[in-house]
Amino acid sequence: MTVSSGSTFAASIRDDFPILRRRVQGRPAVYLDSAATTLKPLPVLDAERDYSLNYCANIHRGNHLFSEEASEAYEDARRTVGHFIGAGARQVVFVRNATEALNMVASGLRASGIRRVSIPTGEHHSNIVPWMRAAQIEWIDHDPREPLDIAALEAHLRRTEPDLLTFSHASNVTGVINPVAEICALAGSLGVKTCVDASQAIAHLPVDISALGCDYLAFSGHKMMGPTGIGVLAGRLDALERLEPLLWGGGAVREVTLTGYSLKDIPHRLEAGTPNISGAIGLGAAVGYLRGLMGERMTRHHEQLADRLEVVLSGIPGVRLLQAKTGPRLPLASLLVGGGLGPANLGSMLSDCHGVMVRAGHHCAHPLFKGIGAEKGALRASAYAYNEIAEIDYLGDCILKLLRRFGG
Repeated sequence: MTVSSGSTFAASIRDDFPILRRRVQGRPAVYLDSAATTLKPLPVLDAERDYSLNYCANIHRGNHLFSEEASEAYEDARRTVGHFIGAGARQVVFVRNATEALNMVASGLRASGIRRVSIPTGEHHSNIVPWMRAAQIEWIDHDPREPLDIAALEAHLRRTEPDLLTFSHASNVTGVINPVAEICALAGSLGVKTCVDASQAIAHLPVDISALGCDYLAFSGHKMMGPTGIGVLAGRLDALERLEPLLWGGGAVREVTLTGYSLKDIPHRLEAGTPNISGAIGLGAAVGYLRGLMGERMTRHHEQLADRLEVVLSGIPGVRLLQAKTGPRLPLASLLVGGGLGPANLGSMLSDCHGVMVRAGHHCAHPLFKGIGAEKGALRASAYAYNEIAEIDYLGDCILKLLRRFGG
């Protein structure tokens, strides 16, 4: 298998990702699980290492040199992330991941008396379960292979009159990309607040919170070439001000007396406790690296990867492809496998026998799979900027061989 041939976009950056040099069973490893976690480039690894080696200290409340350097690096990362998403630094709250961000919004709004929340049935569990605990759910039925239909959505919102609409910018199962700005404009015209899970979109598409017009935006660093354990809740300042903190304690309070306390301003009131300092600094480095990649070349490369996934995987007998029907779409696809070889076994064999890393299961989307009658889940291949077309072809060849031998 040749994974780097010619002058391709992927070939120009692969050396920045040391893990791609690894071999499994004597073969070059093929990583096709970026929808779960993207690989980290050298600048991100270097930024985290630099913090730990040279100025490791807690932030904000120390007045020694190391603490001041750490504080400045942490806040510089906040400014960098804010600029990347078209937001001011105060609009960026560092959290552990998108799951925590969505929980923070759901919990924070529950305290203010939120009643009904509208959610598409194809959402990730992290954008379902927190809302189940906070409000009455109004489900939006839809085809997971198509973007949300604006006319049908308007009819739903007028009929149910929710307080908030929460939905994903892009699907982690099919790669569908929703028209976020149009949806948020519609919701706003009807007095409905909006929360957008941008976890899948953030590494692929320009995400500008002002242009999108949403009240809240959540994403994870590990899905955009950053570290694990760091994510972002962003939003309009007035929307963030409405949230009751998820955590209470040091770092979030201005003063504590024997009879009460006063909170700091946004964003610090929502960041109680010692944060993931190296993670935030690494995320800032990831944003800097990603900003240098984004543009027409990367977009075209991702379109080619998505198209190749469709051609290769749809040509395998005895399987059903679950993927966005048309572009624009993310370069990922889920494969419904019949017969005796289920997605979990197939995924393990691809890894152990061929060095191909894909993901098997329900991808935190049980309602979606139950809705299409796929109780066993699916095998998902998700490509990214560092993947080559040849790797998609290799994936298809390996699946075909395994199904012929073990499919039953």
